Amino acid sequence: MDPEDPEAYRMLGYILLEEQRYDEALEYFQKSVEINDSYSLTWLNWSLALMLQDEDEEAKTKLKKGFELLYHKNEYNKKEEVLQVLNKDLAFKQRYLESANDVQRITRFKANIEGLKKIISFLEKYDSHLEKSDFEAR
Repeated sequence: MDPEDPEAYRMLGYILLEEQRYDEALEYFQKSVEINDSYSLTWLNWSLALMLQDEDEEAKTKLKKGFELLYHKNEYNKKEEVLQVLNKDLAFKQRYLESANDVQRITRFKANIEGLKKIISFLEKYDSHLEKSDFEAR
């Protein structure tokens, strides 16, 4: 692993998130942001991890940052690409639930799916022309 690759840390954080190892996942998201804080997907994943721990205020802060990065549209943050990644992840988890027999994993995926649905819903409604205050009102 390249120790300077923020995407590697984000992916490790996401894997740990799937395993409900939230504290470790948060550390990897933090490390990813320390290397490069310009990836909206890292902020959205971080938000999901916080949602799953019922840390809604902090989750909202991370979600807002992820959306702000989409608003500024740099090379790392194309709404369609971010939505595609999130929707693929959601579809995988939903397919898994249909055929799964591992009760622990089913429970983890159900909680994760609900958080993903919230983020996707906000993102689908998100209009890059909205002002920050409009997002906060939602």
